[in-house]
Amino acid sequence: MNRPGSPFDPPSPSLPLGRLLLLILLALLCVKGCESPADRSADEEAMLEESGEASGDSLSADTAGEPADDAALHAEPPLPAAPAEGELPLWADPAYLAEQRDTALARVIGQLLERHHPDGAIWLMADGSTNELLAWGQYNDSALQRRPDYASRATFPAASVAKTVTAAAAFESGRFSPSSAFPLVGRAHTLYNRQLKVKEGQGTPISVSHAFARSMNPPMALLGMRTGAPALRESARKFGFGVATADGLPTPSRYVAPDSGYALAEVSCGFTQSTTLSPAQAAGMAYSVLTGRPWTPAWAPRSPEGGFPRRPLSPVPAHKASTLRDLRALFEETATSGTARKSLRKTIFSNWRDRLVVGGKTGSLDGSDPKGRYDWFVGYAYDREDPKKSVVVVVMQYHRRLRSLPASQVTGVLLNYWAKYYLDAKKPSRAARNANGKKRG
Repeated sequence: MNRPGSPFDPPSPSLPLGRLLLLILLALLCVKGCESPADRSADEEAMLEESGEASGDSLSADTAGEPADDAALHAEPPLPAAPAEGELPLWADPAYLAEQRDTALARVIGQLLERHHPDGAIWLMADGSTNELLAWGQYNDSALQRRPDYASRATFPAASVAKTVTAAAAFESGRFSPSSAFPLVGRAHTLYNRQLKVKEGQGTPISVSHAFARSMNPPMALLGMRTGAPALRESARKFGFGVATADGLPTPSRYVAPDSGYALAEVSCGFTQSTTLSPAQAAGMAYSVLTGRPWTPAWAPRSPEGGFPRRPLSPVPAHKASTLRDLRALFEETATSGTARKSLRKTIFSNWRDRLVVGGKTGSLDGSDPKGRYDWFVGYAYDREDPKKSVVVVVMQYHRRLRSLPASQVTGVLLNYWAKYYLDAKKPSRAARNANGKKRG
């Protein structure tokens, strides 16, 4: 038998230090993983909930393996906080609904805003014959708001909605019509000096109606430059730009058309942050185009203080009837074959699609107060069978990192609810009756 400590003894098994430390670490991790939720402290639970671990949240397949910053960019924003137990959500609060003429539409708007939670938005619907508000909703700071502070605020860039002023000024002058053509050189949604200094025979001729409906910048800029700054300024005034009302609402917006140069081109096509617009004023523009009457901002007799005017106001004369008739054609072309076509066809239900005549103007531009990418739809809809049944719709929203439902799609969704509440669903449209008659014949 070998003596202890003899050099002939077999060597005792030993582990390298690095491997030993790794085993200890794995053992500690196993112990931690087996810890039950009851063993965690309240502080640890709160930290886990904030990180998403406690609820089982994880990166989607699209973002797995991406750096943390990229994952945060693609992650869904948090849903708005649920009301405390026993507390009604704002869209169901009787005090909130008491300020709305149509409580059913107001509930729908509130619920949709909370579901899609844009960074900031105000959606409104008004009676097409009077421009009295039916319902409104404002969402910002991750919550539905009790007061429509955005309604009369004039810090939002008008974007391509300003093309309405240009088209109206051109038609008012009598020198241009929807079929007048202007050359397009280069891309339709840029604006460079070379696109404004076009030689005869250069470029593709684009009609005013086509350029308006597809929100093309160079042709609309050329139209404004040839119409002239004085006519643009007068047309803007008739649409409420810079107009101070007796009630002080909406806040006067800004429209500055220089006499010439590139800056005039920018203002003519809305490719500038200097032209601003409030949602209440925008509703008045759509109302005037729809009815042929003088501009009247959206109003509500029960509006919260500082929101909408509490009575109809008409401080400026109307455009010519022929001008507003031509504008209606441009608005409706925007909905049927222009920038709003795809979104409206996607969202308006087929049973309403042939009943509703929809017109409007879209707009999109970066802004700084508040900062974000602004997205507009300003327009109207009416029943083809009974045009007296009509509605004005304004959707203004801005987005930062992530975008919610586009403004044109929001409009389509809202029009479904308006049609459901205000049109007789049992009465088939003329188009449907004609189709059925042909089938029977």
